[in-house]
Amino acid sequence: MKVNIGDLMGSAYRIGWRHKMLWLWQVLPGLAVIFVFPSVFIVYPFFTKLIQDPELQIPIEPWMSISLNSMGILFVLSYALMWIFAQITTIHGAIEIEKGATKLSFRELFRKSLPYVWRVIGLYFLYCGMWALISIGSRPILAPVAKNFPSISEPLLYLLALPISIIWLVSMVVLELAQAAIVSDNMTVIAAVSRAWEIFKGNVLDAATIMIVLYFGMIIPFSLLLMPLPFLISISLLFLTRASDANVIFFTVFFAVIPLAIILTTLVVGIFMTFFQSGWAVAYIRLNRNADIPTALEEKPQETGI
Repeated sequence: MKVNIGDLMGSAYRIGWRHKMLWLWQVLPGLAVIFVFPSVFIVYPFFTKLIQDPELQIPIEPWMSISLNSMGILFVLSYALMWIFAQITTIHGAIEIEKGATKLSFRELFRKSLPYVWRVIGLYFLYCGMWALISIGSRPILAPVAKNFPSISEPLLYLLALPISIIWLVSMVVLELAQAAIVSDNMTVIAAVSRAWEIFKGNVLDAATIMIVLYFGMIIPFSLLLMPLPFLISISLLFLTRASDANVIFFTVFFAVIPLAIILTTLVVGIFMTFFQSGWAVAYIRLNRNADIPTALEEKPQETGI
């Protein structure tokens, strides 16, 4: 191997543990959910009761459905944007530390990460579009087979599982390396994907090992941390069911138990994502340094360009 995986993981661990500012960026999207969550259970029942009240007889107008759906879509898009920005700030912070910085500033991370937002969004659109094309392109082939030959449809899916898994693994490696390329070397989307692909081709074993270690080496311990959470929630709900007042149960569940569960889950996932993205940032720098590729691709794009 061209890269010392143990040293790489050690660097990612040190960055994630010593610079807890990155934890804050990773938990911010989840904290936003906590603030919005109670309003859903206050506004929606009130809105439903208002419509169904026989004395008011308020018809469901198209604008009502459009408004509610638009609010839902806006919330999802806002969360996705915050999540992407959290990945950018984490990658940028890890790269700064790997290049010699000793301290990270919340304000500086925000300011320096802004120029990369649209390019990283474009990268995710490209990634999702690729899988959408694979899904749409496979339907004309798989649908007739499943309909006319049901006996072989299940074995066919098992046969396709391996190549699809390989494509997924490669695409995830290229995606993570391309994100780091955009942030580290200020590349355009296409240049970053090209660079990531060249790095992957020159370091297939290293890149695959890093992917497996980062996913399973970090997901498993953090999953173990989350395992007691459903049990604790079940116990708390069991005690609440013995309460005589339904209002006490409602407010305790939706304003204490569920927010606490979201906070704990967000914190654990945020810490995991800090180590995960730090690992890929360090991996890009190490693999890029060892790659036999000239850096001619590293052109300075406009800050808002893709």
